[in-house]
Amino acid sequence: MDRRIKKNQEAIMNSFIVLMAEKDFRIITINEIAERADVNRGTVCSHYLDKYDLLDACIAFHLEQLIRNCMPDEGQRAYPSKHSLRHTFAAGHFSAVFEFSNGWRY
Repeated sequence: MDRRIKKNQEAIMNSFIVLMAEKDFRIITINEIAERADVNRGTVCSHYLDKYDLLDACIAFHLEQLIRNCMPDEGQRAYPSKHSLRHTFAAGHFSAVFEFSNGWRY
């Protein structure tokens, strides 16, 4: 993947998560996400269909990170340690993503 694309996607996701921590998901707009990420609205729309698609992408990304960080390395025991689980949750934005996803219906 092109570095610019990856950089834009990271900026968009991070901005979106920060906005969700600040305000209700229902009132967040694509324009706000783009402005906070310092990209054009068209850039956001080129990567995501809408804010629901962006939310799905954020959740999928963070779940992949969780799974990757919790899997044992070669030659280690079969289950993750408490330390690796704490590190994974401390490093991510899980609370912001999941706090605002409770009760949503598609």
